[in-house]
Amino acid sequence: MKYTRRELSRRLRKAHRLLSKLGIDVDVTLDELIIHLTAPRFGCGRSLVEVLEKDYSLLREVLLIKWLKSRGYRISYETYVGAHNEVFRGALETLDKTLELLCSNSTDECTEMLEEVEEYVKDPYVPLEARLIASRIYEKYRTSEYELSRKPGEEAVTA
Repeated sequence: MKYTRRELSRRLRKAHRLLSKLGIDVDVTLDELIIHLTAPRFGCGRSLVEVLEKDYSLLREVLLIKWLKSRGYRISYETYVGAHNEVFRGALETLDKTLELLCSNSTDECTEMLEEVEEYVKDPYVPLEARLIASRIYEKYRTSEYELSRKPGEEAVTA
């Protein structure tokens, strides 16, 4: 599927409305979102289609843009290359926040995102420190009050 500026704008407005209902104020522009989605990345970069096919994936990206801006970064192509360690750190922090939002509102989407986190933990190209953090995030939500449990006989995810 090809995404137009109009479609991206519609999806961004939807994300703003949802986050606003959850008490999270975001100031992310369409141009910032486009730069963010098309910037060169190291490691677990997802395609535009992967991000836009699920509402929670877009929320996560909007939260990451907000996180970067709150730390004084300008959303530009250079930021994603020059500050890739901070982008990585922000991605993990916003992953945790996105799971918090999802798991308190939608068990199905929370389970889907936990499956993504599990892949992240197992990816040998993700730095060990990041895999350990992702593993802690996975365990936090898998074993939390949301009662998301593994199938019988499945092993715990570890880095």
